[in-house]
Amino acid sequence: AFRRSYTMYDQDELLALIDPDLAGTVDDVLTEHADVYEDNDLDDFVNRMCLGDARMFLPGLNLAYTDRSSMAASTEVRVPYVDVEVVKAAFAVPGDRKIVGRQGKAVLKEAATSVLPREIVYRPKGLFSAPLRAWMSRDLAPLVREVV
Repeated sequence: AFRRSYTMYDQDELLALIDPDLAGTVDDVLTEHADVYEDNDLDDFVNRMCLGDARMFLPGLNLAYTDRSSMAASTEVRVPYVDVEVVKAAFAVPGDRKIVGRQGKAVLKEAATSVLPREIVYRPKGLFSAPLRAWMSRDLAPLVREVV
């Protein structure tokens, strides 16, 4: 199920979407995902999933998009959890400390409660979105009035 989460389609659906001459690439991608999940000696499925994300999702999507977006906005971005020592420490934590019940990032939140108020640590995840309302009512107000 975790490996399937990297695509919205199963193998048959992928094959139906592409040119038959490219059918081998579907097998290649699915095999690569399986290999990334299997080619380690981790005995903890949570850490295996974290390693899969770190090797497949993080470089190709999260880091690449963040890098491009920040460069386009002339903004310097730092990714604090991608430090080698931090990553080593994170993989030393057993998966059952990372996900407790339905609570993700459990050990990180537990550590954060020693320095931050509980209502901050356990608040729902917030959206990272552009301040459109402020732009339209202030900075871009003349343009909005003209266009609308």
